[in-house]
Amino acid sequence: MEPKQDKLFQDLEIFDNPLLNEYCDHIYNSLADNFGNTSGIILGGSVARVLDGLTGYEPKDVDFIIKDQYVYRFFQANVRILFPEFSIVEDNMRIIIFTGIVAIELWKGGTIYATQEKLYKNKLSYIV
Repeated sequence: MEPKQDKLFQDLEIFDNPLLNEYCDHIYNSLADNFGNTSGIILGGSVARVLDGLTGYEPKDVDFIIKDQYVYRFFQANVRILFPEFSIVEDNMRIIIFTGIVAIELWKGGTIYATQEKLYKNKLSYIV
């Protein structure tokens, strides 16, 4: 039986580009399929600020903060399997997926300078 695939980003239409919403859903669904939930990840950066009300700004990338070290290790081991068609770069603090639309950055947790965790439309966690 196939795991249930949620369409959180697609349903909320977080991005104008439907493919970008699909890519983000793919990240969240991979967590749900492997860990049973998506609590190890949170949306941050400029996209979170736009969801929080910032106007007149077009985000250049999508930043996810990986709060759990096991989730981060999961992505290190599987990101090329999850996104085989894209160029991927890793450094000490993040994994960057170059989608051709914008870069999706998976940041290793640790010190998080943003302090306010919020819910967008009572469904999507983000931090500003």
